[in-house]
Amino acid sequence: FCLGGGLEIALACKYRIADDDRKTLLGLPEVRIGLIPGWGGTVRLPRLLGLINALPMILTGQMLNGRRAKSKGLVHDVVPREAFDNVSKKIIETGGAGLESRKVPLWQRLIGNTKLFPKAVLQRAERTVLEQSVTGGRQRVPTVGDSLVLIEQTNADGSITYAFADYQRSGPLLVLVTLFVACVLLMGRWKGLGALVGLAVSVLVLVVFLLPALLDGRSPVAVAVVGASVIAFCSLYLAHGVNPATHVALLSTLLALALTGVLAWLFVRFTTLTGFTDENSFFLEALGVSIDPRGLLLAGVVIGSLGVLDDVTVTQVAAVGELHHAQPGLTSGQLYSSAVTIGRDHISSVVNTLFLAYAGASLPLLLLFTQTGAGLGDVATREVVAVEIVRTLVGSIGLIAAVPLATGLAAVVLGYGSREHDDG
Repeated sequence: FCLGGGLEIALACKYRIADDDRKTLLGLPEVRIGLIPGWGGTVRLPRLLGLINALPMILTGQMLNGRRAKSKGLVHDVVPREAFDNVSKKIIETGGAGLESRKVPLWQRLIGNTKLFPKAVLQRAERTVLEQSVTGGRQRVPTVGDSLVLIEQTNADGSITYAFADYQRSGPLLVLVTLFVACVLLMGRWKGLGALVGLAVSVLVLVVFLLPALLDGRSPVAVAVVGASVIAFCSLYLAHGVNPATHVALLSTLLALALTGVLAWLFVRFTTLTGFTDENSFFLEALGVSIDPRGLLLAGVVIGSLGVLDDVTVTQVAAVGELHHAQPGLTSGQLYSSAVTIGRDHISSVVNTLFLAYAGASLPLLLLFTQTGAGLGDVATREVVAVEIVRTLVGSIGLIAAVPLATGLAAVVLGYGSREHDDG
């Protein structure tokens, strides 16, 4: 790859060659996330290729393979990959003898160096930017009937211009939310209503407490633990009522969550993760938000594990309860032995679900690494991938621990209650 700053450095060189591997790409992909190329991309590139050829690369992040780069004049030659090093040495030794640069056609030089066709060029640029910002290069362009969100800007001369911001999606999202609520109520009835109220409380805790506390510079781990505890407390009692089973499920969830937090803290340190895994971390840093990125990573692991943890604990406590109801004479040990078998089956599917959830979210990243030809070991140790591995495995260990915790506590509580009833 020769992308972004790497390409701009190459543009400063007198001679440039590329290999013929299909994975070799040259371009300025940073423009796809709103980053403007530097002097090399905005000045050298148009001078080298001509404005017409350079515009798609500058405005849309178009990337070229070796042969297309040569046809446009971006590189002087394309050579077999196995001969790349030898050809490079020969160019250095001979001073580039035999290499000729592609000349930009006269009409393109006129456009680039004079004001002959500025309006046509700007119109092409505006159309290209609009299409790229809407489609990412491969998807649909807005059609008649689409609802769009536009940004209004008043210019110095008083004229008003509009720029595309996004599609308006409130209508379809409202339909989807309504369908989700209807399904929950239809299947869950009163418990479903309690679950929805618990979901609303979870969102409220995140928006009203967790996010403001993080922005105020509080410890991300402490904020996440407190926020997760409040969410677990409210969601469990609202969905399942105030009873011994819910008490046991809550206690088991908090214990498993504490274990998950400790393991996350240890392995974030052991694997020297920095927390700077995507552009959002850098944007927060650039905006002057004083947040410890490693602490934020830990907080994400804790919050992300909570949803699956309470599912496991509630299921295990319910399994113990049903076994006790069907056979009241079972001892605590017998209850535990029977219910933990159910837990093993549950864990085997939940762990896979957690892995697939993280893998699905990272699919574009995994595809990118696949295209580079890097080995599995190299890919796995890159921070952006290592973070997901730590999240998945730490969360899975927390889930596994939740099964014996919830099952054991439920068996003891219900077995003790049964003995008290028999003694009475």
